[in-house]
Amino acid sequence: MFYADDSPIVRSTKQSLWPIYACILQIPPSHRYYQRNLLTLGLSSSRIKPDVDVFLRGILAHLETLIHYGTTISLSEQEYHFVVRIQGFLVDLPAKSLFSKTINFNGRFACTWCRSPGEYNTVYRVMLYPYEKNDDQLRTHDEFVQAPQTAAAAAAGTEVIGRETIIDGCESSTLIYGPAIELYSLHSHLHLADQVRHHDGLSYSSAYAFETCIRYTKGKAHDTRNLASQISYWTNIASIIKQTEASLEVPHGANEIFLESPILEEFREKLKEFI
Repeated sequence: MFYADDSPIVRSTKQSLWPIYACILQIPPSHRYYQRNLLTLGLSSSRIKPDVDVFLRGILAHLETLIHYGTTISLSEQEYHFVVRIQGFLVDLPAKSLFSKTINFNGRFACTWCRSPGEYNTVYRVMLYPYEKNDDQLRTHDEFVQAPQTAAAAAAGTEVIGRETIIDGCESSTLIYGPAIELYSLHSHLHLADQVRHHDGLSYSSAYAFETCIRYTKGKAHDTRNLASQISYWTNIASIIKQTEASLEVPHGANEIFLESPILEEFREKLKEFI
């Protein structure tokens, strides 16, 4: 699982730090987000947002090799072959816009899941996504690439109207908070169930640990020059130092029941048929 976000590192020079972290989902959740178990894949420190193609070029090249060939690691004098798969990319909406190479995360066709269009509201001066014009048909990659052309045509006077989607909680939100609540952040909740189907339970994909890791990473830089190089140097040093091995907690639940246990008394006659 990948994570990326920006954080100001030197306010006097308006420099921001863009790290890309990764966690190993096979590690149990109780230990997955420990600082020593999070991987730093890349760093960018600049006054402007990084160029995504340049930023990800080296990372994707290494990942492509790991995906195709895997890697072998020696543990306790035994060699294990690991295969790498990417489960997802966890980002907030502005970072999603950057790495998706779109201008705004709340544009007219900003939703990457469905075809629901946004409408600019001149009263509230924001882009809204009315529920009565939702189109829940999933988008393909080709349609996502063609979306900027469709948005340009819409700006010239072409109107796009989607099919009505009724979701009780979201639909009634306008009755409570007014139409100004229909932002993209609310519209994205319509696809929450689809995201769970694709990436499993969201309770195991927390961004808070990564945000804490950003603060820890920023603490490795001093002064105002060559910040990314400083952080990279101390990150490499930390990876060389031998870490204390973590031991998983022993489960306290019962994992076996003996046949003579009174718990099975009401099922005993049925069990005799299988013995």
